[in-house]
Amino acid sequence: MNTQTGQRDRTSPGLKRDLRTLEAAALSLGIVAPTLALSLNGVGVAGLVGRAVPLAFVFAAVGVALTVYGFQALAREYAHAGSVYAFTGATLGPRAGFLAGWALLGFYLASVPAAFAATGFFAATFLQNTGIWDGADWLVIGIPAAFLAWMIAAAKAKAATRALLAFEIGTLALIVILFAVIVVKMASGSAPAGSGFTLDVFSLPAGTDFHAVGLAAVFGFLSFAGFEGAATLGEETSDPRRSIPRALIISVAVAAVIFVVGMAIESWGFGANSHGAAGFASSGAPLSELASRFMSSGYGDVLVLGAAISSFAAGIGNTAAANRMLFAISRDSYLDRTTVRTLTRLNRSGVPIISLNLVVIQGVIVMIALRIGGVSGVNAFFYTATIAVLSLIVAYLLLSCGAARFLSTRPVRRARALIPLLAVVFLGYTLYSNVIPVPDAPARWFPYIAAGWLALGLGIVVLVPGLSRRIGLALGIGSAADSQTPGVDPSLRTTL
Repeated sequence: MNTQTGQRDRTSPGLKRDLRTLEAAALSLGIVAPTLALSLNGVGVAGLVGRAVPLAFVFAAVGVALTVYGFQALAREYAHAGSVYAFTGATLGPRAGFLAGWALLGFYLASVPAAFAATGFFAATFLQNTGIWDGADWLVIGIPAAFLAWMIAAAKAKAATRALLAFEIGTLALIVILFAVIVVKMASGSAPAGSGFTLDVFSLPAGTDFHAVGLAAVFGFLSFAGFEGAATLGEETSDPRRSIPRALIISVAVAAVIFVVGMAIESWGFGANSHGAAGFASSGAPLSELASRFMSSGYGDVLVLGAAISSFAAGIGNTAAANRMLFAISRDSYLDRTTVRTLTRLNRSGVPIISLNLVVIQGVIVMIALRIGGVSGVNAFFYTATIAVLSLIVAYLLLSCGAARFLSTRPVRRARALIPLLAVVFLGYTLYSNVIPVPDAPARWFPYIAAGWLALGLGIVVLVPGLSRRIGLALGIGSAADSQTPGVDPSLRTTL
């Protein structure tokens, strides 16, 4: 790339445009991994708000809906592999864009070991429950899963997204069968004692204040986290101006229905009372336990295996998204020619291969470090996933601020700027709820780890000479910007 004009050289790498709306939505849903969320995330919420698990997911869904509005508004204007990085950079400036991209990269990088730790946990649980391998260890399974995901992510993007969709549809089908049985048995009066329909699951139990909902919302965000993954395919999707916004809306709408309805059925299945909520909160595998109650222990084992497959699919999605984010930032920051050529090198399938290697290797290193520290597979998931979401909320905050500014400059859309502003309020409250009051250890350290990552990014963009200028030129917002800026599709770009 020519650093004086901000235009891409003929030798600069470019991604292939061969994806459609469904395939872009598949990446988002693969990262969101509804099966994984239904298999674990309700446990933490039940421990905070008791029976009102679905209420916390409604709260999170509202916040995500407000946030996705800003995403889709900007995705209609810009197509870039950097997603939040490019959207925020184009609306708030290169430094804010870099920090938003850095925060989102932190989310993806932390989500890679989280997903493969969950894969190892569920797979080991399945092997132990079925007697196939009594001494199964989550790390021994998690590492091979990471390298298998590397092989899939190194293939053409279309193949990876279709694999994600197939994995998730197959595992969700197993859960739908369980939910159908639970609903039928409750309707017929043949459900286990304590199980039954009630709208109490959408109200807080006595003695629980709304602050607990804000604290529980982090698990809701953890469930929706990754819906923006489709935006990283802005340079690989045909007609991205239409396909990416549609993919974002589809993925969030589908996930919202699955989570709210699914969590309501799980809460009803355990019992919408203090005893049932305590059982939900203490369950290591809630879907498997419900299957044992309403169907059979054998079907519960099948669901555990399905959760392992969904976790693996999430690992593929997070690996692919982290790879493209690192690719975009490396290409545009232009720290030095050797580094850029290395990190943006494409393989025969058109995938940035060196950055992909780094993403997978760091995930394996994190898993090994956690295992050496004696952390269980399920806690390895929750620890890394919580850190990831805290970093993600910062990225969403910056993006929402940028979307509000962008919409406020368009006379016909000015009133709509209120929507991303509401998202800022929602996200800020959720972040505040997870920092004040200070949670117990080890959760008290998670905000510091996320803050340390963000401080590193801030230091880079402030202290590295000329970095913000180079990013600005690359995104077409510097003094030399023109309609041929790299990374941003000229046919989609508007003048700010």
